[in-house]
Amino acid sequence: RADAPHCGLHWCGDVRDILWRQRWRIVISHPDCAVAALSNTTGKDERVASGDLWWGLAFTVMLYCAPADVAVVEQPASQLERAYRAPDTRLQFLNYGVGYSKEWCLWHRGGDFCAPPPTTPGAAASVRAPHRIVQHDRAERERVRSRTPPAIADVLCRAINLEAHRPRGQPLYHEELARLEAGYRKLTGCAPPDRHDDPLARAVERGDDGLRRRAGSLGASVALVAGTTLGAGMLALPLVLRDAGFVPSTVVIVACWVF
Repeated sequence: RADAPHCGLHWCGDVRDILWRQRWRIVISHPDCAVAALSNTTGKDERVASGDLWWGLAFTVMLYCAPADVAVVEQPASQLERAYRAPDTRLQFLNYGVGYSKEWCLWHRGGDFCAPPPTTPGAAASVRAPHRIVQHDRAERERVRSRTPPAIADVLCRAINLEAHRPRGQPLYHEELARLEAGYRKLTGCAPPDRHDDPLARAVERGDDGLRRRAGSLGASVALVAGTTLGAGMLALPLVLRDAGFVPSTVVIVACWVF
């Protein structure tokens, strides 16, 4: 994006489309936590039955297994620590000068991760701060809460020491998923949905058989190539024929279109 405040490429899409295309130096992930958060006490049975809970947990584990030297995955207190394993580090916002209570649970590997000392030690224990930001508009409140405060971003950056990289074996997705599956069965008493071990499966289409990945089609592929070709032609033809004049070039382009 040319209008981005920082230089570099920005992918505005599903991370699974590009995650496995190269080896990354560092991956810091903040996957959606709504389906697995412990604070979400409504509709758990429906989330289990539909597969939403499983796909949310499996997606988080996949990010932990990303092809990267350093990987950090953030979640709030969630079902992940019950079905998978306890987080490696916990960060309480109150301990770092943020005016509301929120806890980050971090699963990390690689590098030398060491959280800096709290700037307001004891605040989490001594201050009864509101768990939620006071905001009448729920969507606005959730937007504000999902934004990382600069103080916490600074803590996270200072916690990761890339220079003191400590090699650690790359976790294999199928092995970590087997661990998650065992914990998921104990937690919910249910088996994961079909194709639960597919790292590219995504909950984009609902049917009678639950959630499944939407299959591609030949027609969609042909339309993609044809649309790209037509777009290039619409730009190139007027540029090539401009020296002939407006009327002759218009006649030639219309004749090509009719042909």
